[in-house]
Amino acid sequence: MGSPHSTSARKWHLIALCAIILAVALCYHHAIDYPFLNWDDYKLIRDNPYNKSLGWDSLKHLMNPFITGSVKVMRDFSYAVDYQLWGGSPRSIRLGTIFFYITCSFLVFSLLRQLLGHAPAALFGTLIFVVHPLHVESVTWLSARKEALSATFFLLAFLVYIPLSKHLHLIMCPVNEFFRNLKPRGGQVRPLDLEDEDLEEYGVSRIDGFTRWQLLDLYACAECGRCQDHCPAWLTGKPLSPKLLMTKLKDHLNEAGPGLR
Repeated sequence: MGSPHSTSARKWHLIALCAIILAVALCYHHAIDYPFLNWDDYKLIRDNPYNKSLGWDSLKHLMNPFITGSVKVMRDFSYAVDYQLWGGSPRSIRLGTIFFYITCSFLVFSLLRQLLGHAPAALFGTLIFVVHPLHVESVTWLSARKEALSATFFLLAFLVYIPLSKHLHLIMCPVNEFFRNLKPRGGQVRPLDLEDEDLEEYGVSRIDGFTRWQLLDLYACAECGRCQDHCPAWLTGKPLSPKLLMTKLKDHLNEAGPGLR
């Protein structure tokens, strides 16, 4: 039996997937039966002799930009898969494009959920992405499938690599800056009441003792080491390293994070 956290995550992923499919259907159902457009659709799809088969000879030519005149191999290969699975009608190829768009949108939800830690907010941002008018062409124009495809692989790379690397700060720094503490310097640290006998600890002794915004600071750290280079304790030979403190706390948060509320 799964933990409550994993059950909640599965529930929100299912809700998000259903909401994305519904939003895409409402926005793009009228475009399902659009014909090929007399721009690139004829040259790249309908009249392309190399995307009608998945045989070795066709694939060899399809992946050679000097023959096809196109360097977007994955897009052209996906058209060949469409021809093999559904035939070459505009309707079937557009349904394939919509599938990639739904996949891309679901990956947007997964990424936002990791970054924000709040599933409803992530779903709201995803639905804005889904219905945004700038995305119409990438769904309704068959030759523009490259946009949904490239976004899908880009987001997969982010979900797999970025959250586990030091480069996560490229995403989290703007978020951290947006939620920064606007109090004057000197007023951001709460004073300790040393006379309070009910206090069992001073400061923070466990990872769940930090606020959400303080935990966000860990992911915004660039791990550049400049804090360590200017730390008086480190410069005088003491073992305290601000950089290692931040990185170790972030590693511990990654381990203990699923259990936090």
